[in-house]
Amino acid sequence: MVKLNEKYYTGDLAKLQEEAILNSLKAESPYPGVWFITVAVNKIEQLDIVDSFAYFSHSNEKRRMEIVGIAYGKREAFNVVKNIADDVYRKQLASDIREYFSDGA
Repeated sequence: MVKLNEKYYTGDLAKLQEEAILNSLKAESPYPGVWFITVAVNKIEQLDIVDSFAYFSHSNEKRRMEIVGIAYGKREAFNVVKNIADDVYRKQLASDIREYFSDGA
């Protein structure tokens, strides 16, 4: 089951294909070139960047974390992470990204 946070962020390139990407998410199938930003699997880190093919792999099925960002390409994924961190730490005055997204699951 895919968990998409209602506060999810989208990169500029991913926005151009957002409807198709969201349809792919609903169908639980990977979308070429798309990377997801998720809440980290471990409790030490805040976020993970995962290729959509890895996210939907059978070996990852039980560990699928909540998606908090969508990007097209790995470079854009890093930019989305930066935007999330900037918003949470500076604009929202929050110190924990996990906590910020847990309010909108």
